[in-house]
Amino acid sequence: MARTTLTLEERFMAHVEPEPNTGCWLWIASVDKNGYGWSWSDGIAMRAHRLAYKLFFRCGVDGLKVLHRCDVPSCVNPEHLFIGTQQQNLSDMARKKRGVTSRKGLPFGVRTCVNGTLFGAQVRYRGVRHHLGSYPTAAEAGAVAIAFKEHLLKAKEGA
Repeated sequence: MARTTLTLEERFMAHVEPEPNTGCWLWIASVDKNGYGWSWSDGIAMRAHRLAYKLFFRCGVDGLKVLHRCDVPSCVNPEHLFIGTQQQNLSDMARKKRGVTSRKGLPFGVRTCVNGTLFGAQVRYRGVRHHLGSYPTAAEAGAVAIAFKEHLLKAKEGA
């Protein structure tokens, strides 16, 4: 009996389970501690969402990040994926209040002030620290820091 050879797309989709409520395609094979799927392509291990982007959009993603609109690490639905720079990835994470927080649990760009009752907003960009004022809550300081960072990124993209 002849052995059938599956295409890379067929092998990939054999490890995908659609989630009907969100539209996510969940990777059900190997995942890391952060929930990101891993697969092999041409003898190279790569994150499953990067491989999905490469397979479905037929283009490379070298030097770029593949980001999730849905913020589900194991999602490989190409409609939920988009490419961006590392800076865009960090901005997306900060805007969605995911990822980086301080050891004290404060959001992106927030520090406690000396007296401990106010929260300072600051952003480091291209080696320069921008102090953006003090605010009564960490949420307000974080919102100011995120808005300023997005302003800087938009100005950079327009240049």
